[in-house]
Amino acid sequence: MSISLKTIALLAPSFVTLFWAVILFIRNHSPRNPGFYIASLMLAFFFVFSSILPFYTGNTRYYLLLEPVFFLGVCTIFPLTWLYVRSVTRRIVFRPKDLLHFFPAAGVSVFALSSRTLIPDMYMHDYGTGEAYPSGGEFSAQLPYLVNYLSKVVVALQVLYYFLRSRRLIRQHRAKVDNYFSGLKNYYFNWIRIFHIVYPGASLLGLFLLLKGNKNLESTPGPVLVLLFLLLSGIFFVIAYIANHQRYIENGEFYRTGADEQDGNGHHIHVPEGLKKSLERLFEAQRPYLQHDLKITDVASSLGTNRTYISRVIHEHYGTNFSGFVNAFRVKEATQLFGQEAFRNYTTKSIADAAGFNNYNSFTAAFRRETGMTPGQYREKMQQG
Repeated sequence: MSISLKTIALLAPSFVTLFWAVILFIRNHSPRNPGFYIASLMLAFFFVFSSILPFYTGNTRYYLLLEPVFFLGVCTIFPLTWLYVRSVTRRIVFRPKDLLHFFPAAGVSVFALSSRTLIPDMYMHDYGTGEAYPSGGEFSAQLPYLVNYLSKVVVALQVLYYFLRSRRLIRQHRAKVDNYFSGLKNYYFNWIRIFHIVYPGASLLGLFLLLKGNKNLESTPGPVLVLLFLLLSGIFFVIAYIANHQRYIENGEFYRTGADEQDGNGHHIHVPEGLKKSLERLFEAQRPYLQHDLKITDVASSLGTNRTYISRVIHEHYGTNFSGFVNAFRVKEATQLFGQEAFRNYTTKSIADAAGFNNYNSFTAAFRRETGMTPGQYREKMQQG
């Protein structure tokens, strides 16, 4: 028996999402792990795609039975995505009140299940095959269509609401990372960049498919339908692959906010005078910026103060964050190394490492920001001059 490319394309998202759901659940069986929410997300996608397969294979009866499952899955996708982002950026575990985020999904599913029991048999087949809305028929015959429209409204609102909330968390997290670490190598957040590209794209594509409806999709030219489903499979694979390999910050101190801004009595402490000069002397004399994994708490400990005041001094006097402050010293170090004969034959990457950078992309970006040139352009200018 031959299997068509269309059949493979329709089955691909189900296989990909189920595969990654199993893998991620094995590795992240606790809600305390961010991967747990990606595993749950993959499972939700599996339910979505598995529940619509009967429609494309002509099994109307099974499609009607599974449609509430479809609504449940599609309406849980965006709350689960937000919970994943929150888990990574805030290290907040699942709480009982978080169940409220899934009430819309549960409500739509219950309405869908109820409408199945009320629809007259004479209209059951028409709805299952995606026939037109029976405007002149009984209200009970119109219920499934109304639930279908309701689910689309819920998903459309979720796309906007949870994307904005997730984006805000990511921006805050990135700012916090740059104000705590001087550079990230082992915990570099590729998922942030991928999220900004994949999440909006997947949201719009998923919303397009949902609004288009199964009936319209079925009439879509075969090659286009195959491309859409294979594209979705690829997106899911990339999301799950990155989540499976992503390392997360486990430093509890990093997630503590505001605790060192007050003394034991809850009063705000003023930044010690002379801290700016002490900070500059430390960096000029001891050159702590050469440490690849330098953190703001390391600097605070060396100066006998706390990270809040270091951060405040850097922001007020240099107009940047901790990462920007440290990288400026590293770029200065790199420019000096470029001019030394002993480093003449060193690669640009080796120079970056010697200057304290542990990520070449960060080195290039910081170097361009400080000098207006790439490291290669600067070295060429040095050699010509």
